[in-house]
Amino acid sequence: MGAGVKRFLATLATVLIWTMVAWGQSETGSSAMEGTVNAPDGKPVARAKVEIRSQETGYVRSLVTNDRGQYLASVLPVGVYAVEVRADGFAVLRRESIQLSVGQAERLDLTLQLAAVRDEVTISSAESNVDPEESATGSTIGSDAVTNLPIRGRNFTDLIQLTPGIIQESDRKGLVIAGQRSINSNIAID
Repeated sequence: MGAGVKRFLATLATVLIWTMVAWGQSETGSSAMEGTVNAPDGKPVARAKVEIRSQETGYVRSLVTNDRGQYLASVLPVGVYAVEVRADGFAVLRRESIQLSVGQAERLDLTLQLAAVRDEVTISSAESNVDPEESATGSTIGSDAVTNLPIRGRNFTDLIQLTPGIIQESDRKGLVIAGQRSINSNIAID
């Protein structure tokens, strides 16, 4: 073997050794967290949102589980963490005070619970247009509507049906006003 080949091999060996040393030191002082997110029946939950937050510094790592419900957060700074998992149809899961040490790969398998069904009703204090004391149904049809609406035969009974709560009976052709039969209604035209 020639001197040039020996020098090349020695240089290559030196470069490889220093590369491995530098690579080994690149993750010094870090840790990792991994695990699986499951449903109550043990099936994996795909596309669950996993948020890993340092309780000491506020550092956040956000992940999404794969099709097998697995997640992996490598190269995390050492410290105390909180984990929060969210998925559609499941209650939010929180775990706190998870201590990660240097070189440690913490395994944290999580099981979600089904979300409770909640109905929410919002009541505002805004003034209502409904008068609870008045039982009559009424509205004003403007002259533009009378002129421009395509009403068959220009009959006023067709226009009055634009008022909420008024319909025309199919058998008697009378007007049902606020649920009363048409024979109980009296319409006077001035």
